[in-house]
Amino acid sequence: MEGPRPIRVFGEASDEATGNTNPLVAAVERLNPSQNEFVLDLEEFEVDDGYPLTQCVNAVRELLVRGARLTIRRPPHVLVDGLTRAGLLLPPSHVLLEEVRSRSS
Repeated sequence: MEGPRPIRVFGEASDEATGNTNPLVAAVERLNPSQNEFVLDLEEFEVDDGYPLTQCVNAVRELLVRGARLTIRRPPHVLVDGLTRAGLLLPPSHVLLEEVRSRSS
């Protein structure tokens, strides 16, 4: 059986792109709340540390609070660091990371 279709997130979350202009936050807000499994492809998404990262972590937390299972493909390393610091990757985590990008890419 095939899983959910990946949702591609493009752009950069920076101090200039916050709130609804943060591409990851905007993508999460558009997700159908009745679904419980999502795949986010972040290959073409970047996030700055600080407030933009906090918004991204909170968006992921909101999905998990709703009972969702989340696969994140090719996330930037800074997002993985933020999710780790927030405790969202501790077992039993409903977040699966695939192909984490290195700090240099």
